Amino acid sequence: MQFVTITVKACKEEQLNRKVYRMLKAFELIHNKCKKRHQRSKGVKLIGVKSLECNSNPLKRTYNPHYHFKVQNKEIAELLR
Repeated sequence: MQFVTITVKACKEEQLNRKVYRMLKAFELIHNKCKKRHQRSKGVKLIGVKSLECNSNPLKRTYNPHYHFKVQNKEIAELLR
């Protein structure tokens, strides 16, 4: 098993919804591309667990959304990176 974290720069509260929406859309594009490659027998199947988290910094009033992935092997981890 491999553990992968993908993050974006911290943002202010008013930008948080837009950032999270863009992260969800970006993952959807990655997932669809990998799924098509696997269907054509040209890539690996994405197998794992995805979790979206968001840390906050109350002093700076910023938020840091990020994904955690637990995937089956190093090849999938490298693909996500």
